[in-house]
Amino acid sequence: MHLLELDENGYFSLTKDLINDIPLYAILSHTWEEEDEEITFEDLMKDSGKTKVTTAGYRKIRFCGEQAARDGLRYFWVDTCCINKSNNTELVEAINSMFQWYHKAAKCYVYLSDVSTGKHSLSSQPLWKAAFRQSRWFTRGWTLQELIAPPFVEFFSRDGKRLGDKKSLEFQIHEITGIPVKVLQGSQNLSEFSVTERIAWAEGRETTRKEDRAYSILGIFDISMPLIYGEGGEKAFKRLRKEVGKVSRDKSISQAPHEKPKDEPSTLFMLPFPRDELFVGREDALDQIARSVRLESATKHSRMALVGLGGIGKSQIAIEYAHRARSRLPGLTVIWVHASTPSRFEQGYRDFARKADIKGRGDPAIHLLEIVRDWLSDEANGQWLMLLDNVDNDDDWFLSRPTLDNSGEQQRPLEVFLPQSPNGTILVTSRSSTAARKLLGDYGKPIYVERMPERDALALLDRKISDKKSPEEDARALVHTLDGIPLAITQAAAYIRSRERFDISKYLQIFQENETNMVSLMNNEDAKHDLRRDHSTRVPVLKTLHITIDKIRETKPKSAEMLALMSMFDRQEIPKYLFDDGMDALKFEETIAPLLSYSLVHQQTQKDDFGMHRLVQLATRAWLRTQNEFSKWQSEAIRILANAFPAQSILLFENWPLCQALLPHAKELVARNPVSATPIDALNTAKILKSSAWYLLERIGEYKGAEKNLRDAVELCEDILGAEHEMTIECLGALASVLRIQGELVAAETLVRQALQRSEINLGPNHTSTAKAQFRLGLLLARKKEYEAAEAMQRQAQSTFIEKCGWEHSDTLLAVADLASVLASQRKYSEAEALLRMCMKGMEVVLGEEHPDTLIYRNRLAQILEDQCKYAESEVLYRRTIEIRERTTSLGHPRTLGEIRSLVRVLEKQEKHDEAAPWKPKADEAIQKGYDDSI
Repeated sequence: MHLLELDENGYFSLTKDLINDIPLYAILSHTWEEEDEEITFEDLMKDSGKTKVTTAGYRKIRFCGEQAARDGLRYFWVDTCCINKSNNTELVEAINSMFQWYHKAAKCYVYLSDVSTGKHSLSSQPLWKAAFRQSRWFTRGWTLQELIAPPFVEFFSRDGKRLGDKKSLEFQIHEITGIPVKVLQGSQNLSEFSVTERIAWAEGRETTRKEDRAYSILGIFDISMPLIYGEGGEKAFKRLRKEVGKVSRDKSISQAPHEKPKDEPSTLFMLPFPRDELFVGREDALDQIARSVRLESATKHSRMALVGLGGIGKSQIAIEYAHRARSRLPGLTVIWVHASTPSRFEQGYRDFARKADIKGRGDPAIHLLEIVRDWLSDEANGQWLMLLDNVDNDDDWFLSRPTLDNSGEQQRPLEVFLPQSPNGTILVTSRSSTAARKLLGDYGKPIYVERMPERDALALLDRKISDKKSPEEDARALVHTLDGIPLAITQAAAYIRSRERFDISKYLQIFQENETNMVSLMNNEDAKHDLRRDHSTRVPVLKTLHITIDKIRETKPKSAEMLALMSMFDRQEIPKYLFDDGMDALKFEETIAPLLSYSLVHQQTQKDDFGMHRLVQLATRAWLRTQNEFSKWQSEAIRILANAFPAQSILLFENWPLCQALLPHAKELVARNPVSATPIDALNTAKILKSSAWYLLERIGEYKGAEKNLRDAVELCEDILGAEHEMTIECLGALASVLRIQGELVAAETLVRQALQRSEINLGPNHTSTAKAQFRLGLLLARKKEYEAAEAMQRQAQSTFIEKCGWEHSDTLLAVADLASVLASQRKYSEAEALLRMCMKGMEVVLGEEHPDTLIYRNRLAQILEDQCKYAESEVLYRRTIEIRERTTSLGHPRTLGEIRSLVRVLEKQEKHDEAAPWKPKADEAIQKGYDDSI
């Protein structure tokens, strides 16, 4: 091998080709720049690389030489210029010897050209750690053996700053690469790992030449073979497999890294949280999981459960296991489902159905939970791992629930929607051993997650506050006082780290002096019936939280207020706009920072969505009650959510994701609405119920759910606001509309006439609420074919809206449009068509072309044209309406099905039977279910 020397003038020179008596040397690991930027063997032979002194390649070689000199090493080796690549014999020998050359180096310097520390000190780790994790160096094929082979590896930024070595960064490197820590430490021989495991380390790594994907891992298998550039990656791997087979009984190597089998389906990795960089210990639980199921060779369905106290670290263990499993099996589909409530479970399945693009997922006529279960049960879709987080309430899983659909039947328990196919594994986390055992059945046994052993707890505490030292006996006392619970240790460490005058001893003293009675978890039924715990057992997480929240309120009152508000919503996926109070970016970051620092809240996959642990939420609410502030923050949350929901007039499809994100929070707040609600709370709650009802109606087609929300709104308003209040009247009329759409005309008429009567008496005959009731009654009368009475109602409504709102208001346009519809029903087609065309232009401007009301009346115009035998133009309008429906709702929405039924009818009238044929099944479904395109 040729080595480099750095002379006193800073230039490089090559030694002769050394065979024996090779001196100590350093070696460089790096990623290649553009070809004209690198210093080659030929460059050194010609002029010692002097013509390229300004290039990036020259700078990194100079860095290597200077760093070697600082370490007392005269010689160093760099692959760009120490191999004569024009000599094929030398090239083959070099590549086959590369692993050994790196292994024998006194020092290996990893030069990360895409990582910079800038002007900041290395104590500001986040400034370079993110770049370190994303460095291109971890993606290159050749750098794998350059990481594993040398005993001493040091990492440097592009500005020459030392970032750490393979020992100090072993945890981060293990996370990034999936390479076992024992391999990084050199404490376990490579031959003890299977061929499949070693191949997995190379997954995701790239090489410029396809053949090098095989050649770059020769040393990993301790073999050598001739190099044949041009043979292609597949042939190179075929020869590699042959050579491996000569020295190993393990025949598991079957394909090159980066290459999936042709028939392997694409896979998903759905985890809402990143891997915990400071994860420590828990190898016993991880080993139990690994022993319980063999993902690589599964022949039957399996289930496991991590059971333990809230805050004990169950979810973190599950996340770590998922990452390790995916590292071993890149083709494994990983699904994370929040299972704390039925609505969260259903949302998880809905998210997976969307990401997996499962057919039929948007059709309300198809049961979403069933099609996800069936998709996972199909072995053609590959191996999967499902993580069910927070399965704490067994009633949610094994008891039937009231239905929200049109069937009138009880909904089946959630348990029936979990697949039981041999290609899948379910890992449950739960505080309840009862719920866990029921869900596992005969498929597995619970794994009980206990407190962290002292060694691991101390290691976690040290990693969290490594820059603050205290007597070891105090650290040991603290982790024992915190009962070895990871969440408690993390929060205590965050508090200590954020106070200059605080250390472990000071924190321990304060903790022991200020014992608070926290009753939330002790009153939880799961904890009460857990025979493994004594009733007198303390709840250290909540005690820690009380100290932390009190201190945050003292020092950062705005942060405490933010936490109080967040605790009112559903604890997962809380959008930033619900609690940021309109803060600018800097103020928001300063306010949220203490909450993130104390792990009271966490940022989720979407950077503007946040969540909090169940115990944090419970503790915060309990703390608010002790401060007599619970009602105050509940009222504030209700007010914010009421304002966040889009008004019906702007219920465009662009707002559907917003409504979907708000729906779990609406359910959470409405479910906790107290009987003694104030009038303003009742008003805002009614707004939430009304807005969410229209979303369920127009977007999802969940008519019964919309009806329930409106019935609740009417009941609440009548109890708190009174029957004569404008919001009561509005909710009563909205409920009548939902009943009308479902064909319950008698009940609908009773309610809408009540609304009209109350409005006329209490608000006046010319009030807009009275006009809305007249409009709704007109729709109902038209549905009953009482056209003259319907026309009279719509003309009254139209007159009031024009006077109060003007011609261009949405209410006016809707009243005029329905008047046109009533005229058409009386065969006054010319007047109806002209009136409706005028309205359509206004609606498209005021509401937008894709607003649900615009679609309804565009379809009505198509009907009027069809009645006049203007089939071609009618067909165009039907198609346009269905096209928008398909994009903004779904082809399975009841309204869409009714519109498809009309399209088929007009196509058949034109004898376009071939064009009608593809739509016929949907039209038949509409007929069978009684769906039409009535308004």
